[in-house]
Amino acid sequence: MKLETAIIIAKGLVVLVTASASALVGSLAQWSNESSGPSDIQWIIIIGTTISAGGSALGGFLSSSFGKYLQNRNGKTDPPTVP
Repeated sequence: MKLETAIIIAKGLVVLVTASASALVGSLAQWSNESSGPSDIQWIIIIGTTISAGGSALGGFLSSSFGKYLQNRNGKTDPPTVP
């Protein structure tokens, strides 16, 4: 595996995990001072929110950075701009 490939995979995982963790923490924060936890239906909402936030962040990452990575990997570069 090339270094560039490992870096793009690591970046994608970081984007996915940080967005998912942020959504999870934000969803669970409201129960931090209560003795009872979320109900079953609330867990479904929390998990859905976490997955959608991670997927959305990963989709945004793949639409920009991954396309540039593929162009550079295949030797296609943008022509220089003329001022």
